[in-house]
Amino acid sequence: MKKHWKLGLLCIVIFLTGALYMNIGFPWDYLKMKDDFNKHLTQYETEMTLKDIRYDFLHDEYHGKAHPKNNPDLQFHIGQNQRTGEIEDDYKFERIRLKANQEVSAILERYLPQRIKPASEIEVVAFDTKALEINVLTKKVVDAQTKEKIKQSIIEIGYLPEQLFFETKSRE
Repeated sequence: MKKHWKLGLLCIVIFLTGALYMNIGFPWDYLKMKDDFNKHLTQYETEMTLKDIRYDFLHDEYHGKAHPKNNPDLQFHIGQNQRTGEIEDDYKFERIRLKANQEVSAILERYLPQRIKPASEIEVVAFDTKALEINVLTKKVVDAQTKEKIKQSIIEIGYLPEQLFFETKSRE
């Protein structure tokens, strides 16, 4: 009877160790990566919060999420590059994406207050030129003059509306 109890306990310990390894890797590697991620984030002027660090068992690398302490809405990926193992993050890209979404949404609200929301999706397609892909869903057809005004307003604030799509749908 004692032997079965010990065998059961051993199986539980092995299972829990395996589950822990699949989620965080070896604990000392996890702690080192957490420290390395935090050091990487010190390159930015704003204080960052690191969270959700995960170990990718299949690729043997760590990834996580971070955000500026004063702006939790600006979440971005931080992790190891699969080829080089170097730590990279998407902070600059996500900062531009969030700002573009706010600024372009304000322009769309000014010219198309009756558009179907939140259907306007704004994606940065080229980081260096601030080129955007913008999809706008409206209830009525948008005339060419309004489209041009929207395009010019977006250009004036520093973005390139590389792909500006207007789709008309009735809400069901």
